[in-house]
Amino acid sequence: MPDAIGAASSQAIAIRPIGRADAAAWRRLFRAHADDAGEPVTDEGTDTVWNWLQDPAAPITGFLAWPAPDVAAGLVHVQAIYRTRPGKPMGYMSDLYVRPEWRGRGIAHALVSAVRTLAGTRDWD
Repeated sequence: MPDAIGAASSQAIAIRPIGRADAAAWRRLFRAHADDAGEPVTDEGTDTVWNWLQDPAAPITGFLAWPAPDVAAGLVHVQAIYRTRPGKPMGYMSDLYVRPEWRGRGIAHALVSAVRTLAGTRDWD
């Protein structure tokens, strides 16, 4: 999907699972997040994470935020980890990122809400 800048902030934010068609948009967001965190990633590392996200058997998944059909403004990755004392899995957000020009518009909240919904469907703490 193309990744342009400039949708109106009053539009609804679509939150969708990361899919194969989202490769270019996801890569831009993932690299921007790594750069902003001061932890640049290699092409090999980026490819590895992408392959995990496309593997239904992998314990990691994620969502992209689309405030307009051609604008990917944020991402979140979540994975199952196991809590030993309650003997129950929980969701762990390993990444949450919103492009600077889209911050303050509810995108992070919408991404976290998607993770909470997923946690409920998987019975995670």
